[in-house]
Amino acid sequence: RKARALLGYLAVEARSVHSREMLAALFWPDASQEGAAHSLRQALYGLRQALGSDTPYLRVSRREIQFDLTIDSTLDVATFTSVLQVCSLHSHPSLDACPDCAARLEEANQLYKGSFMRGFALPSSVAFEEWRIGKQEALHRDAMDALTALATYYERAQAYHDATRVLQRQLTLEPWREEAHRASMRVLTLSGQRELALAQYNACIQALEGELGVAPSAETKDLRERILDGTLASVLKSAPAKEVSSPYKGLIAFGRADAADFFGRESFVTRLGEAVEKQATVVVLGASGSGKSSLVQAGLLPRLASSWQVVQCRPGSRPFERLAEALLP
Repeated sequence: RKARALLGYLAVEARSVHSREMLAALFWPDASQEGAAHSLRQALYGLRQALGSDTPYLRVSRREIQFDLTIDSTLDVATFTSVLQVCSLHSHPSLDACPDCAARLEEANQLYKGSFMRGFALPSSVAFEEWRIGKQEALHRDAMDALTALATYYERAQAYHDATRVLQRQLTLEPWREEAHRASMRVLTLSGQRELALAQYNACIQALEGELGVAPSAETKDLRERILDGTLASVLKSAPAKEVSSPYKGLIAFGRADAADFFGRESFVTRLGEAVEKQATVVVLGASGSGKSSLVQAGLLPRLASSWQVVQCRPGSRPFERLAEALLP
């Protein structure tokens, strides 16, 4: 069991080099220094036997041990963290209005299967348990934040089926999350499923009573009344405004960051995407103000984001030079 814990620790903390002395004290805190070092050697021998000698996953020296990042391997925790980090560094007006980051958040959602090292514990090592529980709570918090942003993105895009799916996933992980119950009630109502929205309120009552022993808040009760009397729109108007750009662009073209608000051209975007996949060159022609830029920026480019690298340039008087400058980075 400690050998498995050791492998998990080394894999998750692969970017750090760990001294044998530290690892021995971490996993065998009650043993003497010599006894802990001996147990560590035995655990390493067991891991090597289990992992096989063809691929040395661990870099082991007389003083230090590290998981070998140069080998061909994947780790869900590392990928999950990396995906969310890309979102945090991505330049956009708002995370829940960015189509590129929505695709990344979906990937993170697929990776998060539940609590970190669920069902595994090492009571004999307090320090390891503190590390495991701390990592578990941080990853869970990141997953819930990602689901909240993803649900908001789908609601803004009026993709109510996807918004409901994401919110139900959130409630599976935290049945007592009252704001997710409210969001689900709102989205179900907006999609014309009033009875399901009211059923969600009943599920909220049961979850809060069963998990926390409390009743729904006044805000949740008020939302139910608004659904019953058909005045949900007034509730949405009275909700705190989100700090996102206005969905109404007037005569300004939609950009990639506005993809969540760009709809009504789905069939044309699909046809354009299929053309780009098949042809070396695709030209979009249309009268000035007909929506060519919006179609490409907010429709086509988000569709290509997961598998294409996009370069943009204005040809000017020296088109080949401008193209070369755009491609060079």
